[in-house]
Amino acid sequence: MYPRGSVSFSPTLNINMTINAMETYIRRASEEDAVDIIVFPEAILWTFGLVAPGNSTVSPRDRLAQYGETLPPVGTLPCSDASLHNEFLVSVRISCLAKKYSISLVVNTVDVRPCSPATDYGCPHDRRYQFNTDVVFDGQNGGIISAIYHKYHLFGTYPLLNYPKAPEVVKFNLSFGVTFGIFVCFDISFSHPVRNLWEDGVRHFLFSTWWYNSAPLFTATMFQQAFSRKFNSVLLAANTGSSYLNSGSGIYWKGNVLQSHYNSSTFNQDAYMVAEIPKTLHAVDDTQPQLDHNNIEMKGEKSYHDDVHSKGYVVPCSYESPGLVTSGYCAPLGISRAKLAPKRSSIQRQILVPETNFTCYLDADVIPGKLGKASVQSSLRHGKIAQTSQYVLFASQGKYNYSHTMNVTGTNISLLVQTCAVFLCDIAGSSLAKNTKRLVCKNVFDASVNFSKIQVHGTFMPESTQYSMLAFGKSAGLILSASEIRTSTGFMEWGTGSMVTKEPRPLFSATIYGLSQT
Repeated sequence: MYPRGSVSFSPTLNINMTINAMETYIRRASEEDAVDIIVFPEAILWTFGLVAPGNSTVSPRDRLAQYGETLPPVGTLPCSDASLHNEFLVSVRISCLAKKYSISLVVNTVDVRPCSPATDYGCPHDRRYQFNTDVVFDGQNGGIISAIYHKYHLFGTYPLLNYPKAPEVVKFNLSFGVTFGIFVCFDISFSHPVRNLWEDGVRHFLFSTWWYNSAPLFTATMFQQAFSRKFNSVLLAANTGSSYLNSGSGIYWKGNVLQSHYNSSTFNQDAYMVAEIPKTLHAVDDTQPQLDHNNIEMKGEKSYHDDVHSKGYVVPCSYESPGLVTSGYCAPLGISRAKLAPKRSSIQRQILVPETNFTCYLDADVIPGKLGKASVQSSLRHGKIAQTSQYVLFASQGKYNYSHTMNVTGTNISLLVQTCAVFLCDIAGSSLAKNTKRLVCKNVFDASVNFSKIQVHGTFMPESTQYSMLAFGKSAGLILSASEIRTSTGFMEWGTGSMVTKEPRPLFSATIYGLSQT
């Protein structure tokens, strides 16, 4: 076992203030909890380099470069190297903190690498590369730099930041006897480097991120747990605590939630998490069900209906939240806070996405008269659940074209994104009410009806990587134990068979998210 920590952390006004605030957590982790390693979020040392004053004459790239440095190579001891000893260098300060508290640290910074167009055809016009970079300092070994990883899949920061010419696969050992793999934020969605690390035997992953939540489809913590379950691995994830849009951190072991934190408010909220983790992970006993989607029989609808929105229609729809693909098709389930089933209701729905072979299926049980706890906040995304809010089955298939990153063959990368999900849709003001047959689901963070069984499955591409996610309550609370959810290829189930729960739960969302790199 080894203790490890994660910090949800929002940046302060400058680097010095941020590092001083980081030291508070580092001291606590070392002196109170004897933590071996702690991970900090993406961009906390250079966030303000992205925001230039209105009257600034400094170019955005020049401003961002002021927050970075040219990192010394792996194997360097910045804290003990007199030639590097400059109190303004992040590498020196963090190395000295790692050494002082005898703790390994993962910190995200900007690595500025000079280049020459004469020898490098890809060299930017200002003759330097600027990489979004995770640096690992081994505090049990004097603060030595054990690993440097440059983020490959940028998300909205190109050309202020550059991507390396090829995706890096970085694994390393630390003094306390664990081999780690590392990647940053959007990298987690792609085969490189995740699959490369997995195939190389890595099962402990370090993940710094500044994640944009895609609720109601899923949150950062929902995806993190799904990743740990999918790859039967340990994931230490550190995200910023900057409100419901960018928060969600946790420590996960083979899909089990050891610690997690999601900030559902509109304010910054830091969080410190520690958990004990086994150094060795045993192989998973794969006894999950296998479904033949060609032989699935959809039973007659038994759910309660009494209006036009509830008769099983499938309509084009979208949800108002950041995401790779946000448009698809919805089948309203006819259940909401205002319209509850008069008795225990079994609901079956299916959606075939037009012009594709992708079909999404739902089989669920709803408990009569059981409501999720109402939201009482009055922020931009909270408030009373509208009477027009109801659960929908959502299905989509689409390509996300990623033009600023190229794969190893030199061609642009696309992700084929397939989604099969159930969530609460606020259709207030939707054009569907105006008989235009278009449903727009507003951003709702709530869970208004209790479910006792949920089964979601779909005909996902065989080569896709599928992430099964489930959360309950208005704050998107996770299922802590991986044993409560059964998953297999294109399949997720909760509340049936040996997993029948004594207490139904208010559903936030149930989602299977399939990603195929093309």
